[in-house]
Amino acid sequence: MSMIRPIRLLSSIARLFERLPRHQATSERAAHERDEARRDADILRSLAIVLVHIAGGDGRLTAEERSTLANFVGRRFRLSPREALRIIEAAIAAERSREDVDDAFDDLKRLLPPDGRRELMVAAWELAKIDGHVAELEDDLLWRSARRLGLSEREAEALRQSALADVGGA
Repeated sequence: MSMIRPIRLLSSIARLFERLPRHQATSERAAHERDEARRDADILRSLAIVLVHIAGGDGRLTAEERSTLANFVGRRFRLSPREALRIIEAAIAAERSREDVDDAFDDLKRLLPPDGRRELMVAAWELAKIDGHVAELEDDLLWRSARRLGLSEREAEALRQSALADVGGA
């Protein structure tokens, strides 16, 4: 009878160890999902700040530009219009700090793959042309933004031409 107990105990311990790797894998998966969610939130915040910075490059941010920004962010991150507008409003407040803008560019360069950075610049040039033209100040800001995101001059020019094809003086 005393031998049965240790065998049961060993069986219980063996079962515990069999479960442990699965539990650990689940824990690692949950940690990975949390990291991914945090990364997505960082990208969203940085993307909104950079877009607000670029859209306001001509010294003003119109209601149409705010709406376009909210639509872009909402589509890209599958947010409700209300959530997207809240993100844009928070980005407008953060964009007033040069440090936040610099950090946002650094985050996007680090976190976005090249295709994502190109997509961002196409959206930025599209945003700049909302009023039918791109002011020289806006264009200069867009070029500097493309360089800050690590795009080559050739890539930036191709994206610019594509985005501004239907704007006079592009």
